Amino acid sequence: HALRADRDRVLGLLRSKFTGEPALIEALAALDVDIVAVNGDYKASDRPVLAGHGVELVVVPGAGHFLMLEAPDAVNRELERVVG
Repeated sequence: HALRADRDRVLGLLRSKFTGEPALIEALAALDVDIVAVNGDYKASDRPVLAGHGVELVVVPGAGHFLMLEAPDAVNRELERVVG
């Protein structure tokens, strides 16, 4: 429950959500590996922004926020594809 959450942790999460996490974006840009986001289709992902940061987007149809629980076979297939 949000009202019982640690105030500093919640503020940190909100801060990172609204600032676009620049340190993370810089760290990802410095990596010499392929980066893939496996997302459910419950909410549109910003493919152009992700691509602009070198992130390939894979969308699992019919999956929501907890796609690994909602569509484990599809998620595992995609993970095997991108890692293999």
